[in-house]
Amino acid sequence: MTLSQNNYWNFQSPYNLSLKKEVITGGISLSIFFVGSFIEQHENLPPFEIGSFTLEEINRINFVDRGVAGRWDLDAQAAGIIFRKASKISASIGLALLPGDLKTRGSLCLIFLEGYLLMQGVTSFVKGTTDRYRPFTYLNLDQIDKMETESKEKFLKAIKGDDIEDSFFSGDASSTAYSCIFFAKVFNDYFSDSNWKYGVWGLSITGTTMQAYFRAKSGRHFPTDVIVGSLVGGSLGFLIPYLHKEFQGQRLSLNPGNYGLSLTYKF
Repeated sequence: MTLSQNNYWNFQSPYNLSLKKEVITGGISLSIFFVGSFIEQHENLPPFEIGSFTLEEINRINFVDRGVAGRWDLDAQAAGIIFRKASKISASIGLALLPGDLKTRGSLCLIFLEGYLLMQGVTSFVKGTTDRYRPFTYLNLDQIDKMETESKEKFLKAIKGDDIEDSFFSGDASSTAYSCIFFAKVFNDYFSDSNWKYGVWGLSITGTTMQAYFRAKSGRHFPTDVIVGSLVGGSLGFLIPYLHKEFQGQRLSLNPGNYGLSLTYKF
């Protein structure tokens, strides 16, 4: 994969933007973002007493998630933050280094923003309409008393927060997956004939998986929280570039019409 300086700036983007399409997709993304944010910020918080969960309540948790109920791991939290930041920074730098002129780069930023707002809106909407306590809230008083000083201080600060019932689904997992998969999909579309794309996909999926793993291991989320979050974020990261892809020369095409988007197949 080599590009001369001239080809680098004159690179033809595989994406096609139109005013009608961006008004529709951008309007939908903004609407869902604001609605989701409003619902999450104005949800009614149920009363909670530290150490109030019983063993019977823990046993009622599904078998996939039950193992992390009552978990609090600061090392896993730190590792999850590292993977989250590294994944997002790497994806951002990768997108910034892709070829094309200022118009091409601006278009790519717009596509990313549309999907990001949609992802955040969906995440906030689900968090605001569901109540699921985070795994660390299942610790009993004896377990809390036996914590080391630093761990106990951070635990008490976290459990007094206003998001302890927002476990489902993981916002960190969904945003990380979105950034990683979006970059992998864009790189794949830019350089469809390059063998480098397989490595980019591998790194993107690995970054998404590791961040989700440590998020669950930390006690901040259940496994199903990070699985669903990763699937939602990753799906949008793939779908948004796909919907903007220019299908010239192919039989299948997706185009804006008078009543929305039309799918056309040429025989």
